Amino acid sequence: MKSTARWPQNRGGEEPNIDITKLEEMLDDFASEKSLGQSFDKQIYESRLCIVASSYHTGSDLVRVWYCSDERNVALATFVCDSEMRNIEVNECEGIVRSVQFAADAPNGGMRSAS
Repeated sequence: MKSTARWPQNRGGEEPNIDITKLEEMLDDFASEKSLGQSFDKQIYESRLCIVASSYHTGSDLVRVWYCSDERNVALATFVCDSEMRNIEVNECEGIVRSVQFAADAPNGGMRSAS
């Protein structure tokens, strides 16, 4: 996982409502800021999580970018591989991104024992 952002529970104001449209904007902004070029293989997934993803070619590499959210928290995931390996590796990454659990959703609030 590249990065995550959580809405602090003790923060005042409205909680964010991060939907597919907002995730698409974030994805487009990220691709523009990183000069990734034209996207392809864009996917939108709505279930427990909202996920948008696109792929980009940079030289002989494939860059896959995902934004996922539970409407309150956001995670950005990126993966880079040789373009020839994309079918095998990207499918595995898709499964990993779809299994993301934000701390509030994880067992024990994301806490684990220190044994």
